[in-house]
Amino acid sequence: MMVAKCGWWADKTSYDGEIAYFYETGDDEEADIKHALDDLWKDPVKRKGARMATTPIGVEKGKAHGLEVADFLAWHWNKWWLETLITQKRSIRQDIQALMKLLDVSEDVISVTPVMGHVLEAFLIEQGCTRKAVTV
Repeated sequence: MMVAKCGWWADKTSYDGEIAYFYETGDDEEADIKHALDDLWKDPVKRKGARMATTPIGVEKGKAHGLEVADFLAWHWNKWWLETLITQKRSIRQDIQALMKLLDVSEDVISVTPVMGHVLEAFLIEQGCTRKAVTV
């Protein structure tokens, strides 16, 4: 889904280039992730939609700093969502708060799209999914 989301972002922002995809090696899920990414690469329609520049590239854990940043942000978002919005009210962790302050004073524009709720539904419909009523 996230690979398709990258292609969706490229379409929405009029980005006309290709995107290189990397995955972290060394985790228990590595084989499943590699298989899923390779299947996307083998399908010309999905490859074009995702703007895949080359076959996905495995990078050893600890050497994929961009992936580690993504993991850091995803972990913090999940932690904040679960512990602040869903179950208990708590303050934002100081490390992510410091990052947010840095982003706030930076001139860089950061685009964040939580993929849930109506955003997730719109994304899935644009990818060809349909609503289906299930009767029991």
